[in-house]
Amino acid sequence: MKKRIISTLSITALLLAGCQGHDSHEDDSKDKKQTSSSKSTSSSDSKKSSEDKSKSEDKKMKEVTFEDLFKDGKGHMLYDIKAKSYHVNESVDFDNIEDENNSLENMYYVKDNKGLEYNVDFNKDDSYTFKNFTKYDTDTQKSKVEKIEKRQLNDRLLNEDKGKVNYHADLSPFYRFNYVKEGKFDGVSYLFSKHDLKKKDEFDIDEPKKWMETHTTDKDLEQYKKDAQKNYRPSYNMAIKPFEYKGKMYAGLAEGTDLDNGVDKQQAMPEVLITEVPKNTKIVVNKDHKDKNTTVLDYRKSDDGSREAKEKKDKEERDLDNI
Repeated sequence: MKKRIISTLSITALLLAGCQGHDSHEDDSKDKKQTSSSKSTSSSDSKKSSEDKSKSEDKKMKEVTFEDLFKDGKGHMLYDIKAKSYHVNESVDFDNIEDENNSLENMYYVKDNKGLEYNVDFNKDDSYTFKNFTKYDTDTQKSKVEKIEKRQLNDRLLNEDKGKVNYHADLSPFYRFNYVKEGKFDGVSYLFSKHDLKKKDEFDIDEPKKWMETHTTDKDLEQYKKDAQKNYRPSYNMAIKPFEYKGKMYAGLAEGTDLDNGVDKQQAMPEVLITEVPKNTKIVVNKDHKDKNTTVLDYRKSDDGSREAKEKKDKEERDLDNI
């Protein structure tokens, strides 16, 4: 910086000017801080307002379980939809539900807590979609999907040169599996009766009624329980926010998995199980639900749980302090 010789008067004037400039900068700085603070407060207030609105909406929601909903004496259609691209967090964006990324995997019909899974390959025709089925009321959907199931079963029979199937769609109690890990509820799965053709060598042309069977006989159910305990894979572990689609409200459960995008952790939902619900109704899981059709599966008894317990024990035995 260049040195200058200036008078005392000049120094005084310079100092005064500097003070005035400093005051001006301080005022500008204060204005900026206040503006910034105002924006921050506004953003914070907006976020808080959004959260409060969400909480308020949640409070207005009537929470029911599938079991509660299904005992109303009405028929209900359930849709199992797999998303090839993730739905993130509990707000499912189904604006593009008819997008090819979302595939209808299964449909179930339930009434008075009895139901069945339709034995239909929904990939057989590109018109078999959630969008197209839900254009109709439940009874019409039931009629259409039963015709599709009968047609597909008949096609399989004709390929075996066995004539036509004596189709029936009886409803049976559905089974529920509660998964528990480290003493905490970890998710739920459901098993519905599904009519199917018997194996080729079991066909009897003189007994057409035996051309159909359910896979939830006592023997099959016990085997399913063993397999479910061994593999330990909950189907659904979180509730989703109800959403409106084509004038109807839907809600249900989802398979939630942690998705870390490097910035924050989110909940991704590759699969959902939904049904039409009354307005302001949210489907939740009753973690303490118990009845004769509910089985509790403990992670410790699964293959992975047993392996982890063995590895932990081996590690403890190798630890220097334990040698």
